[in-house]
Amino acid sequence: MDERVHDELNENFTQTSHRRHGPARASTEFLAWFEQNGGRATHVDLASFEDFGRGVRASDTVLEGQEVLRVPLNSVICAKTVQHASKGGARLASSFSTKTDKVVAAFLLLEKAKGEDSLWASYLRVLPEFVPSAWLAPPEILKELHDEHLEGRLRNFRRILDAEHSQLVKTLALALKEDNVPAEAHTDALSLNAFYWATAIVDSRAITISGQKYLVPFVDMFNYKAHMRPRQHANGDFFEAHHKLERNDFVVFADRNVQAGQQVFMDYGDNPSEVYLTYHGFVPDHNPFDCAIVAASLPASLEAGEAGEQRSRLLNTLRIGTTVRECLRWNTVDRTWAQSKLAILDRVAQLSDEDVAACVKDLDAASGQNEISQIARKCLAGTQERRSTLVDHVKAAQPSYPLEEDIAKLSAAIEADDTFAALILSHRVAQRTALSHLLGFLENKVMPPHPIVPSLEEAAASLKDYGLPPADYLANEPPLETQVARLNSWVKEQAFPVVKVEAATVPHLRVGTIVTEDLAAEDPYLIIPKDLVMDVRTATESKVYPFIFHLCENLGIPDPFHELMIFLMFEYFVEGPRSVWWPYLSLLPRPDEFMAPSFFSEEDLAILEGHQTQSEAIKNRDQVRARFGRVKPFLESEGVLSFLPASVFTVENYFWAHAILDSRGIWWQGQRHLVPLLDMVNCKAGGARPHETFVNTTLASAVTRAPQMYKAGDQLFEDYGQPNHIYFLYHGFSLENNAYDCFRVTIDLNERQRKALANFEFGGNMRRVRAEKHPFCVHAPLRGAANQGLTAALGTSSASLSPVTDQIKEALSAMPTTLEEDERKLAEASTHGLSDRAQSALLFIIREKRLLHALLEDA
Repeated sequence: MDERVHDELNENFTQTSHRRHGPARASTEFLAWFEQNGGRATHVDLASFEDFGRGVRASDTVLEGQEVLRVPLNSVICAKTVQHASKGGARLASSFSTKTDKVVAAFLLLEKAKGEDSLWASYLRVLPEFVPSAWLAPPEILKELHDEHLEGRLRNFRRILDAEHSQLVKTLALALKEDNVPAEAHTDALSLNAFYWATAIVDSRAITISGQKYLVPFVDMFNYKAHMRPRQHANGDFFEAHHKLERNDFVVFADRNVQAGQQVFMDYGDNPSEVYLTYHGFVPDHNPFDCAIVAASLPASLEAGEAGEQRSRLLNTLRIGTTVRECLRWNTVDRTWAQSKLAILDRVAQLSDEDVAACVKDLDAASGQNEISQIARKCLAGTQERRSTLVDHVKAAQPSYPLEEDIAKLSAAIEADDTFAALILSHRVAQRTALSHLLGFLENKVMPPHPIVPSLEEAAASLKDYGLPPADYLANEPPLETQVARLNSWVKEQAFPVVKVEAATVPHLRVGTIVTEDLAAEDPYLIIPKDLVMDVRTATESKVYPFIFHLCENLGIPDPFHELMIFLMFEYFVEGPRSVWWPYLSLLPRPDEFMAPSFFSEEDLAILEGHQTQSEAIKNRDQVRARFGRVKPFLESEGVLSFLPASVFTVENYFWAHAILDSRGIWWQGQRHLVPLLDMVNCKAGGARPHETFVNTTLASAVTRAPQMYKAGDQLFEDYGQPNHIYFLYHGFSLENNAYDCFRVTIDLNERQRKALANFEFGGNMRRVRAEKHPFCVHAPLRGAANQGLTAALGTSSASLSPVTDQIKEALSAMPTTLEEDERKLAEASTHGLSDRAQSALLFIIREKRLLHALLEDA
């Protein structure tokens, strides 16, 4: 685009309203319009920011996960609102029904032409005057990409728009007339420059959901900044988790904590920087999902003659081609390289002409993609995955001159205010940097620096003189009653929005919670701010976070369990009494207080002889020990000893932390959390409903409601809705009269039985029913409502239920003692010298046998 076209775009179309309304006034008028139309902004407004222009500002502290914007759908520009906005809008919606991006772009032009008469006038005034999308850059500047493929794609994008504009003009002209837009406004609205502007607005600001474009006022004003926590590429799941299309509203949730007065950024998703260059008109300073373009071609010597044609046919059959271009990330290349087109191209190049001919012959005779894939794997089985070839390709992609020359050119373009040159050079520098990071990792396993998170060396240096708490810090903790009082004082200091319980010592249960005021059923009794919950999000505030970040970034795959475990171990064993969470952490059970069978002695485990829980407990214990054996060497190699010294990261402490997360973690939104005070609520059968904690996005807090009525002074209990074998295996207790208790069986189902079960429980979905050995957990009574899926498959007669009763009888006979003998032994526990753990195990076995006998009585 030459300078004249650029000037016309700015002067004739988009700057007119801004000369009448300054940026500050335009923002004020927009916010008033937003509220008048039912929009709701929570703790956010608009402001101007250096290097960003207009953006979203936190007017008060914003917490991650908190609802910050709610926009009524009738204020959102999308196909549906365009259809019902006016006669002209209806024409646009019907004419471009298969291309909602064109519907939204054309509607912007229609409403812009109406000026102050448009219902969206206040919104249109705050839209940017110009979006420097790369496809608008002049041809001579596009050449500075040094990427012919990308350059060609951007030029083609522009040609397609030119063709679409000629198709749009007639329809838009009719829409302008139908909406009685003054004739003098038609020329600007129908111009190619105006269409470029509208397209750039939609490309850079509209949100795509299920293939539909939504231009959402206010939501489109969040500027981009990558989230600091590493995550795996998931096709935009992170963005979608914070942007929700509801029945009547579009809702946005903050994706990070922001202090009052600071800009509120959003992570736009799992996109390489080429997407931002093409459609948004910027290149991020830091983008964890950026990747390095690496290209390669089959050597010319292998393309010549009939053998070359055969090799080309083989590559085409494999959907590779003789020239490939891939975008590789440094921290995922180890997992993706083997299946990449670059690797397959190299392996085909290793084949002899005879091998290629044989492969092509077999592939020509293949029927179906599965057979083609099998033949391809067989053909390439004798070739090698040569990592050195990838290194050579990466080196070849790097220009011969120093990166500093491009950085100097970029600085000069910025200084000269040359928007497009700065944009294109920013991408060139970003690509060279990505190639450098990729090469550094491939050759030396070097992790690139992060703009916010300190390096391991920097973080370790900051802890050099930090030291560990005194060796006897746990032994010197005050009595349990004093620790409980300290926790209650800490809770009061944190100003929970709602707290109607307090911790208390409880006979036989150690610690529980007492209701401090009368509660009706479903009254909230605890609302705890998410910032006071220990999870992978609050771990970012810990001194150990640089290591957690390094670990996840280097792996390319987040490991939430070990992230939280490392956070817990650091706060408990390294921070100790210095930790902000210490009033809570100090009350966590010590290893000798755990009742879960993973901590049992061999003598205590013998109580479980003949029961499947014994083997499960041993298996769990062995798996945790094996996991420690695998994790420790890796963590040591990654620098863990700078954060968790060898005296801390022991198998005993690992077992303890594992058990804490298994037994006390509370789940919501797919993540495990350690929740002060809430995880001290004891479990009891017979609750009105199972325990539930949910997140209130307005308060950015976790909310728990009373399952039933309680009087002040009562101990509050929750029913966690689990069978006794789960309670015992992970928590070390079992419950009397547990409505959720059940006995596990595995039944061989024939085709008829599988269909009956699928129809009853899964809406006829046969894939949900295993072909063989389908598992059931059988509740008492055997023919009760809780077992309707089982009886739908097997029937209700005694004969048809024999596969179940046979397994019950086998389970009883496998245990060496009778129910009566166990009951006598428990009654005489002190005589038999049974430990607390052994008594807990014996009580679990007794309750299990009572369940089995009850099932047989109903058989």
